[in-house]
Amino acid sequence: MKATFAFLLVLCIANAEQSMSLLQMKVQAGDAVEAVVEVLNDLKQSALDEREALQEDHEQQETYFANLLREQANIIQTNENSLEAAQAHQDFVEAEIQDTADYIAWINGRFAAIDALITTLSDERCEASLIFVTRLREHFEALDAIELLRQDLVEW
Repeated sequence: MKATFAFLLVLCIANAEQSMSLLQMKVQAGDAVEAVVEVLNDLKQSALDEREALQEDHEQQETYFANLLREQANIIQTNENSLEAAQAHQDFVEAEIQDTADYIAWINGRFAAIDALITTLSDERCEASLIFVTRLREHFEALDAIELLRQDLVEW
């Protein structure tokens, strides 16, 4: 009986060691599970923090690019207005150039007409001068003829 008791005692001690070993394994497994859960929770929190940071960055970038697009749209509108003004001014200048070219052509036509008129008047003046000189000569000849006749009459 002593042997049985000893055997049972050894068996209890072995069983207790084995239970202790199982209990330690269970505690270690629980610690490992807690560590894994903690790592997963940290990973989840890190992912949430990163998502929140990315969301804030996205909102800032969205605001920045919305402002940039608004500014670019304003620049485009300003450029379109400048283009329209420049085209209107170009049309005005081209019309002025055409008006000036037409006026210069009219002036050149007037110069040609005036030159033709001067030539005509010069020719008429030459004819008038020639007629005047001819009539003056005829007048002098008539005066000479009258003088001759007077002398003939005085002598008669």
